[in-house]
Amino acid sequence: MFEKIPPRPLSDTVAQQLQQIEKGSFAQTGKLPTEAVLAQEFGVSRTVIREAVSRLKNEGMVEPRQGSGMFIVERAGIRPLRIDYAQAVKPGAVVQILALRRAIEAEVASEAALRRTGEQMTAIDAAALARIDDAVREGRDGVVEDVAFHREIANATGRTDMPPAIRTS
Repeated sequence: MFEKIPPRPLSDTVAQQLQQIEKGSFAQTGKLPTEAVLAQEFGVSRTVIREAVSRLKNEGMVEPRQGSGMFIVERAGIRPLRIDYAQAVKPGAVVQILALRRAIEAEVASEAALRRTGEQMTAIDAAALARIDDAVREGRDGVVEDVAFHREIANATGRTDMPPAIRTS
């Protein structure tokens, strides 16, 4: 009769609300309220606030300043690509995610092909692809090696403005 509501950690809910910070009242000062104030406002523990703020920090939305607090990072509206995993369980979501991945990977590979150095090509061919082959031969899933392979391709684009999660150099 009713669809089950997927479980969602409180920190995800808080982080989602905090992502609206640039439109809210702290946009003028650029500074987030303290953990204690946020915990009271949201009605959650400080641990939940820490987890939510950590997520925003990892996404480059806020940055800590020693002795001053947590500040909003000005980035002209650029946001990292995020997939809401609660939505990813809906019918057809996996096909859409794979289509998005194919499009992004094709563009990155194209840029890498135009800009790569011989040393980077060696890293892609000899190192990254060989590690995937080794993982398969050893009966492992090769996920770690696959991620490393894609990172080598991203590095070969020569782009320094990629998020640290993608770029390794």
